[in-house]
Amino acid sequence: MNRSEYLILGGGTIGCSLAYQLSARKKRVTVLERNDTAAGAAGASGSLVGIWGYEEGPEFDFVKASVGMVPELVKELDVPVGFRQKPYLQCISNESEMHIAETLLKKYVFDDVQAEIVDIKEALKYEPAINPHMKGAILVRDMNYLDPIELAFGFRKKALELGAEFVNEAEVTGLIFEGERCVGAKTPKGDFYADAVILSAGAWSPQIAAMAGITLPVKPFRSEMMITEPTGPLVNGEIGSCTLEAVWYYPELIKDERILKYKMSFALEQTDTGTCIIHGTREDAGYDVVASPSVLELLLKTGYEIVPALRELKIIRTFCGLRPVSSDNLPYIGPVLQVPGFFLCTGHGASGITMSAGTGRAMSELLIDGKSRIADLTAFSPARIFK
Repeated sequence: MNRSEYLILGGGTIGCSLAYQLSARKKRVTVLERNDTAAGAAGASGSLVGIWGYEEGPEFDFVKASVGMVPELVKELDVPVGFRQKPYLQCISNESEMHIAETLLKKYVFDDVQAEIVDIKEALKYEPAINPHMKGAILVRDMNYLDPIELAFGFRKKALELGAEFVNEAEVTGLIFEGERCVGAKTPKGDFYADAVILSAGAWSPQIAAMAGITLPVKPFRSEMMITEPTGPLVNGEIGSCTLEAVWYYPELIKDERILKYKMSFALEQTDTGTCIIHGTREDAGYDVVASPSVLELLLKTGYEIVPALRELKIIRTFCGLRPVSSDNLPYIGPVLQVPGFFLCTGHGASGITMSAGTGRAMSELLIDGKSRIADLTAFSPARIFK
């Protein structure tokens, strides 16, 4: 019989982080993955990891704790995860966006968050590729960056070294119960049993939750990505647009209906190989992962306005990923009291990479010790599904 102490359903960044933390405490762990690690949201994510853009409250507290773990975590994993610390600029192209920027600063600058509006002359000192006709930018001086794919595999590699088992191409086809208690999962690779079953399947979590009789309010939001041909140094950290948070929290400030429809901002970063990654959409498009030409066109149009040098670069690849977004934009972390033995660790939306370190630690503490020590998980409790 395939039996472990903890059975994790989903081998993305969150699932791998949890597997690492449980294995580090000498627990027997099995991870079931429908495809392969980083084949989902992690493979279509940006690299920003920071506390900017979260309003005051439990989510910010959790993100702060998670981000604070990053430097030590990088040492623990002892594999290249693309960790660096660079400034981040959100560009302001007109007076309407200046109003958005001023509103964002009033909302998000508190505690240890340091951000300011700078004029274009100052912004160009950090990112010379920005269009000099921009009005200015929000400057976040201290931002962390992690390669999302390398991070996911870093968690997995360390968990494997500590004894965890990973089973790829093991899509969950059913859950196994003894009475009311969930004790395992069925897959094409066989049946797997455990003392606790943790759902961490990202955008595919609702289908598995339904097997336990739970209607999980998580929707897949499509993130579209473009990769350019390699070029010389163009971007130092990440260049974005200041519509990012406004799309979610201040839609009344957005004038272009297409930006609201696609929940679109703009983000540009550059890899060590010289290719540039263009992204920034979060479209409610179900499970369709075929790139939309109209969305890509709008994303490029925005990019050309902010970084004119992009016009000279060829797009060599486009692809999509699905982000698991909950109805209240908060993840679900904790036990499902209505289904003994069944736990949720999913619904992180666009914050999966940022919250991955803290989620793995907090969930492992909850499972082993009965309570998270790094942060209060009350706001993330699955109990709110049943209210």
